[in-house]
Amino acid sequence: MTNLFEMVISLSVKGGAAALGVWLVCQLLHRLNAPRQLCRVLWLAVFLRLICPVGIPVALPQAAALPAQWEETASEEALFSQTAPLPVGESGAQTAAGPSAGALLTLGWAAGAAGLGLYALWEGRKLARRVALACRTPEGYYTGEGVDTPFVWGMFRPRIYLPAGLDPDTCTHVLTHERAHLRQLDFLLKPLCYAVVCLHWFNPLAWLAYRQFALECEAACDQAALARMDPARRGEYCRSLVRFAMAPSLTLQPLALGQSNVKARVKAILAFRKPAAWALVLALALALGAGLACFAQPVTQDSPVPAAESPAKETAVPAPEAALALPVAEYNYVSCRYGGDESLGTFHKGLDLAAEEGTPVLAAASGLVTQAQYHWSYGNFVEVDHGDGLTTLYAHLDTLTVEEGETVTAGQQLGTVGRTGNVTGNCLHFEVRENGTVTDPETYLNLES
Repeated sequence: MTNLFEMVISLSVKGGAAALGVWLVCQLLHRLNAPRQLCRVLWLAVFLRLICPVGIPVALPQAAALPAQWEETASEEALFSQTAPLPVGESGAQTAAGPSAGALLTLGWAAGAAGLGLYALWEGRKLARRVALACRTPEGYYTGEGVDTPFVWGMFRPRIYLPAGLDPDTCTHVLTHERAHLRQLDFLLKPLCYAVVCLHWFNPLAWLAYRQFALECEAACDQAALARMDPARRGEYCRSLVRFAMAPSLTLQPLALGQSNVKARVKAILAFRKPAAWALVLALALALGAGLACFAQPVTQDSPVPAAESPAKETAVPAPEAALALPVAEYNYVSCRYGGDESLGTFHKGLDLAAEEGTPVLAAASGLVTQAQYHWSYGNFVEVDHGDGLTTLYAHLDTLTVEEGETVTAGQQLGTVGRTGNVTGNCLHFEVRENGTVTDPETYLNLES
């Protein structure tokens, strides 16, 4: 559950950044009088970003060069010497905030999401009871007592509800608008977006996205209804909206689509005109660029390492074959090897062994545990000093079974394989250093390809 919450936090940050960008782009699209469908689709892209962990990699150069002993790899790990050690005697499984704090945060997040889900069900039940006696008319919509504003309700069997006693012109205009909701599948998309917001309830930008999506749905339906109307009938359409201006708004109602923000909609209708060809092309380009930017995944790269300081060229004299035992005997495959392309500024300083979660991680040799704690990039990790300048590091562990200051023997369990820290799957990141210089772990291991 804690890992799920960490993933939600990461997605919330990326989705929030996408929401801010889309909001700015939508302001430009409004000024260009672009079709509101473009804005509606962009907000849908934001919701997709809030639940999609996969993005489009965008390489970014490192802002400033760091000393060699503090360099970070381009993909995930920072040097383990960067992390301040915990006081001797504290469990290595603890994070800076402590496991109890993380558990409480996770519990609070789950309670908030569940509470909002129950609220949606409660509101849906109230609405169902209010319109239970509504009757179907020959025109296909439902009306009766309790229906005081037009709306569409129902995810799987959507129905249009209109107040009783509408004159024919008003009824025609409102039906045109509500049927546009049906064509756009808003009755299905809005509840799904609300479910995403429930996961990110702590993020105000997620609520902004939800509100703006609901408003853009209404504006898109207005434009669809106005497309075939002359100016005179547009005025009648506006009067139909004003008639329901005092009715309860359903903008934030999770399961229904109804009248909202009538003032802004009327102003938009009165200013409605088809955009110029150049403005439409520009709007489409902006919308496409914003949609792609929503899924950008920044990847920080190290500055290229000068040849004289290349880790590969500073590697110590190779140790005898199989100087270290395999830290994960039951690994599935090697997911990433030591090395990389220096011309691209990337260099992986360890060996990643993919294995099932919970697989034992063993000490490669006897030594002293110098660090056993949590790091933002390594996750739960253990560092072992084997003497004579040789140290090993075991990262992304799910659990730790040793503490700092503890002496371990070769083959003793240090923890279990996991996916904590900055990593994409279950694996052990294994590093070897000789006198402080990173070396290729395969030099010390009998490793099957």
